Amino acid sequence: MLMLNVALMCTNASPTLRPTMSQVVSLIEGKTAMQELLSDPSFSTVNPKLKALRNHFWQNELSRSLSFSTSGPRTASANSLVDAEEKTGLLD
Repeated sequence: MLMLNVALMCTNASPTLRPTMSQVVSLIEGKTAMQELLSDPSFSTVNPKLKALRNHFWQNELSRSLSFSTSGPRTASANSLVDAEEKTGLLD
């Protein structure tokens, strides 16, 4: 469970909120408790700008996926557009 928590901290969307490598090593070695690191204000998950950005992203993704699912069957031109985007790596 410790490794999962450390991994989640390391994949934080904001680079400034990710632990340093020395903090990660200290956590894994058991020298620092996870609670100590999380109580550090610089690791706050309640960053209003990040929260607003995350909400904006998920709202856009939701509306885009809903428009795809309600737009009906794909036409030949839509298929070629998707194929072109896949070839250029836009849909990874």
